Amino acid sequence: MQPINSFCGEIERNMIIHIGSRSENLQDYLNWIVFRSTINAYNINEKVTQLELKCFQSKITYRIKDRYNQKK
Repeated sequence: MQPINSFCGEIERNMIIHIGSRSENLQDYLNWIVFRSTINAYNINEKVTQLELKCFQSKITYRIKDRYNQKK
């Protein structure tokens, strides 16, 4: 039961950190939590490789200016 309790606690902590998150993105947040927990056993180079692989497979375009509001 401890692994399940730890995982539920991690989900709860993540939802508290991102308190203003949109409910339609909930599955993406949960996917990210699961992905992070699966790569914990890897060293840093393997983690970067796995993350890059998942990002390239998603075919989603991400630009830095999309993240930051450029309005003055």
